[in-house]
Amino acid sequence: MNSKLFMPVFSLVVRGSILAVLTVISVWVYFGALINTGTDIFTYLASTTGLIGLRLAELLKISVIIVFLLVILVYSLRRDRLGIGLLRFMSLYSLSLLTIVAIIEAVVIAFLFIRGMSVFSAGASLVIIVILGLLIVIFSKKYPLVSITLSTLNKDGSESYVFPEISPLILDNEQVLRIKLYSSKNVKIITEPSENFQVSRLVKGLMYDYVDIKPLTTIGGKVKIYVDDILVYNMSIKARNVELKNMLFTVFFNDDPVYEQEYRVGLNETILDASKQAVNAALARLGLSFDDVKEIQFFTGENIRIPHNASIKDIANVDKVLVKIYSVEKHLEFLKYYRKADVFKLWDSLMKRLEVLAENMMELDSLIDSVVSELNTISGNWW
Repeated sequence: MNSKLFMPVFSLVVRGSILAVLTVISVWVYFGALINTGTDIFTYLASTTGLIGLRLAELLKISVIIVFLLVILVYSLRRDRLGIGLLRFMSLYSLSLLTIVAIIEAVVIAFLFIRGMSVFSAGASLVIIVILGLLIVIFSKKYPLVSITLSTLNKDGSESYVFPEISPLILDNEQVLRIKLYSSKNVKIITEPSENFQVSRLVKGLMYDYVDIKPLTTIGGKVKIYVDDILVYNMSIKARNVELKNMLFTVFFNDDPVYEQEYRVGLNETILDASKQAVNAALARLGLSFDDVKEIQFFTGENIRIPHNASIKDIANVDKVLVKIYSVEKHLEFLKYYRKADVFKLWDSLMKRLEVLAENMMELDSLIDSVVSELNTISGNWW
């Protein structure tokens, strides 16, 4: 799908205008416009077939349209941000009304057919309803209810719109790429290689959610955005210039030194990202993976704790970092599933079983000695 269709001007404004018109038309159809019923669909059902009374028809024509409006509006706004929520509301609301009208028209057609009366007018109305429904489906289901905006966020807080065709996108040291998602339900953002980028958590807002992405190297990489597993954005992004410094990482595993190496790291990187090469090298030497790691702590050479999200710029005067990796012993892993009382109960049961086993072993040892003695007596006097 063309990525430009996910820009707000198309996805929100143009599509929203079309869906608004289709919603108004759906309400008109519900009240008899375009389908020659001359009245609302429930009164039409009552006067044509007599399956329901006119009083019930009067009650249903207002209550149904109001109840559907409230339920679908609340559902849509709770599910999505405000902009996409309104689009979802218009599409679901109009489809619901058209579905009701289509069902009643089908009932009328069946009734007229059984009575041997002409079904041409009702059949033509049903065709119009189906066409309107298909248009709504195309603008809401086949065209995913997602809108995406790309912009650069500057140091002073100002934003500059980014055209998706710009490649590579080169950012200064204080700039980040902000991806605004007017609906994040079916959107997936991937950076390749991930270690070359700093990606913020998803920040939720009233109109949209957003993610900030900052390249950490002049090499950069790719930022890919998928909608319903379909690639719609594929951007090259890198930093214009990155200040570097040498830093010595000493890695400890369960308080034992296992690896030490100096690396050249960027000042914009967090200490966690900057230490990944050293951590990976240490784990590889030990034959372990990140699944075996319980916690990673960082300290200066003077043993002062460093937060894992601190940037290298924040600790510019630190040249040596102690990386302490802690893991859980495999044979103790099961203990986390038990309470303290359960562990003591299990231990007491184990000790009792060992005592019984020890007593049985003593009896078995005595029995074996007796058997051996008897065998010696028989072998010595077998004549």
